[in-house]
Amino acid sequence: MKEPTETNNGGALPSLPPQALLERLKDYGQEDVFALWDELSPGERELLVKDIESLDLPRLNRIIRCSLRSQGLPVAAIEPVTENTVSTVEERTIEEKERWWKIGIESNL
Repeated sequence: MKEPTETNNGGALPSLPPQALLERLKDYGQEDVFALWDELSPGERELLVKDIESLDLPRLNRIIRCSLRSQGLPVAAIEPVTENTVSTVEERTIEEKERWWKIGIESNL
């Protein structure tokens, strides 16, 4: 059965995340990357899929595992952050935004 599609500039874009990509992410416990799929525009969905497809997940997994081992941490030490520790830029003060901007500029010098 074919996935339902939406039209995006004359092209078809799945209204659901690509199943093969979802399965690939499940292998690494990262299927939540599509949690807000329904809130994305067709263009944003397309960019997200392309970005994920460009990732070398096995290599990233090896890097993370090696990093954790070198610090003496168990692999299970990586857990999702709790909702109360996450905020949006809009919720931040002007001072915090300016501080972040300066940090970003300095790190690129």
